[in-house]
Amino acid sequence: MSVTLARALLAFLVQGALLGLVVLGARPWLRRLEASARFAVLFAALLSAPVLVVLSLLRAPGGVGIPGPPPRWADLVAHGWLLGVCLSGLRTTLGLRGLHRLRATGLPLRSLHGRIAALSARLGLGRVVSIVESPAVASPMVIGWWRPMIVLPLGLATGMPADWLDTILAHELAHVRRHDLALRLLQRAVENLLFFHPVVWWLSAQIDHAREEACDDLVVDRLNAPLLYARAITELEAMRTAPAALAAGATEGHLMTRIRHIVQRSQSPRPSHRWWQALVLATTMSVTGYALAHAAESAAETAASVDIAWMPESVVDFEPEIIAAAERHGVDPDLLAIVVLVESRGNPTAKSPRGARGLMQLMPETSDQIARARGLEGHDHDRLDDPTYNLDLGAWYLARQLDRFSDDVDSEEDAVLWAAAAYNGGPTSATKAFEGKSELSEETARYQEVVGTMWSERHAERSSLLKR
Repeated sequence: MSVTLARALLAFLVQGALLGLVVLGARPWLRRLEASARFAVLFAALLSAPVLVVLSLLRAPGGVGIPGPPPRWADLVAHGWLLGVCLSGLRTTLGLRGLHRLRATGLPLRSLHGRIAALSARLGLGRVVSIVESPAVASPMVIGWWRPMIVLPLGLATGMPADWLDTILAHELAHVRRHDLALRLLQRAVENLLFFHPVVWWLSAQIDHAREEACDDLVVDRLNAPLLYARAITELEAMRTAPAALAAGATEGHLMTRIRHIVQRSQSPRPSHRWWQALVLATTMSVTGYALAHAAESAAETAASVDIAWMPESVVDFEPEIIAAAERHGVDPDLLAIVVLVESRGNPTAKSPRGARGLMQLMPETSDQIARARGLEGHDHDRLDDPTYNLDLGAWYLARQLDRFSDDVDSEEDAVLWAAAAYNGGPTSATKAFEGKSELSEETARYQEVVGTMWSERHAERSSLLKR
């Protein structure tokens, strides 16, 4: 499972970049939309990010049915992602706890209940919203999805002119009317799950700006006091500190951009809501992003091949099985193909005089050891004639030999040489020879030389060891 997850996460590095390019290319059209429609398109683009990961998980190849420990790289990717999600989730949890303390310690402002009710009616909001003040905040914000509450800085309700305060309260109520608190929780969940991709954070920032402009539009349209509202949020910006991550406040977003947007809206007729344009744009972006991501994945899959010009057809015929086994256990497909060539020349039913069987000429006793080490069920010597099963066992065993020597040699070529010696002559004798305590047998030394030569010639047009 960790291999499938790791591949999906790595694939999203490309998919996410393509998604960002699609959104970036669509920005000229996005700017023409109402802020609320632009918010909807951007939010749909953000939600498509985890959908791409899920699609990669669903498209993962199955049916091999050979369990065992995943390769090291997959473990590192999967466990690193899980650690990042836990840390991101901890930050979100601490933020929620902070908002809960605000709710519990806020001082009720009962004198503003009537004003809140009147503003709610003007905004078309049918929910009851409570209001408190707190010394713990420096600018107004609204918290709580199920039970929304406006939190004002201590003294703001009495220190700000009533008409200014009405526009600020209307902005917070606009967040409630638009269900921004619930949507922000979903937005934070995507950020937590895909924390490693900068496009996710860039999209989230674009969504935050669109959200604030959408609320500004609602305030300007319903209260019809754009200049008053612009002055009020300018005053608030002067006293602003960083708002809570899971709250929504009137001073979020780029101030001058928002003020310019407010003034321009007041000086031009209100455009009609063209949700069909937003829907068409979101659909086009999604289809384009998915097509580009799928094309990138197909190109990556095509790139994973046995790229040896002189490899005989008898081995190339098993290229899909070789690639699958190599990727599963973190072995270079070219190296695995070379071992298959040297061991059996691509004959899946080959059997040596000593009893080694299959494409990778596994001794039955060695296959038993591999099966025990991996906890495989249903292991049987007759399965060694199955190319998929044989390659899986052989690739796992070869990967272990590479791990055995890779930290103690200076180059990849040396690791391949000693892994080949261990594969042919056994790990114990190869280790003793590596440490200078004994010599490799003549057969193993010859095997090591052949594999090393073919490995060094893998990019050549011909191999010096093959006669054609």
